[in-house]
Amino acid sequence: MTPRPTIVVFVKAPAPGFAKTRLIPKLGPEDSAELARCFILDAACQARAVCPDVLMAYAGDFALLDALSIQGVTWTEQPGGDLGERLETIVSQAFASSAGPVVVIGADSPSLPSEYLSQAMQILTDGAIDCVLGPADDGGFYLIGLRQISHGLFSYIAWSTSETGDQMRRNIDACGLRLHMLPLWYDVDMPEDLERLTEEIRSDATVRERAPATAGWVEKMPPPLGEQTIKSKTCRNFDSHHAIVFMVCSPSGGPGASSVHPDTAAPAPPARPLVDTQRTAAPSASSCGLRRWSASVLPRL
Repeated sequence: MTPRPTIVVFVKAPAPGFAKTRLIPKLGPEDSAELARCFILDAACQARAVCPDVLMAYAGDFALLDALSIQGVTWTEQPGGDLGERLETIVSQAFASSAGPVVVIGADSPSLPSEYLSQAMQILTDGAIDCVLGPADDGGFYLIGLRQISHGLFSYIAWSTSETGDQMRRNIDACGLRLHMLPLWYDVDMPEDLERLTEEIRSDATVRERAPATAGWVEKMPPPLGEQTIKSKTCRNFDSHHAIVFMVCSPSGGPGASSVHPDTAAPAPPARPLVDTQRTAAPSASSCGLRRWSASVLPRL
């Protein structure tokens, strides 16, 4: 069968509180969702520039993705299960509809050099290599490409940890696949990653060309990005689950917006809330160093 490559892009619907949640303490849920929307647009554009067959594997509310009006792609919903199970199902689906190779990326690396994608496609199409892996500097990986499906390849992996990449390479070796490693790159998951991306966009025209939607978002944000001061306290919200309430204190001392982000690792709260959720209160001198603040508990994300 004639090779017919496919790029699969894993995405989450850009809903506030659902996408880019680890950036919520810095940006708030609305801006985090807007940034996720830009990441999706740039990932789809970059994939289509390299390969005519692009499969967007989504989780969440499809209406939010359909509203992006991305042309020339096919959409499929991610199944249930952990990330490994979803990867195996979607990759198998991609191979069932094409001869491969199949390259999988996420929408977390908007500044990824396009030549990394092209190189992965070319290496796999040539046939001497079975698997291409793009390592991320947080210990995970930003890309995996396969010449054929290997069942069990994505099993027994602790996802979203510093061990993910090593465990993936262990599985690749166990399956007897010939591996090529791409250069190291990074995902934008944490505030420090966003700062790195922002600096790249503002200083490098080629990055702005690779990620035009994200560059437009950065351009609209007041510099320096994240100038607001974030303070957090643990409280108990109305359904008795732990949450982090983020107080955004403006430099002028006025109240800022607040949001709630799940925090499964939070310590058990005291019997009384640490935050008055009904009214504005004056902090002590050690609370945030500003003249006043306000907080409100939003519906749980």
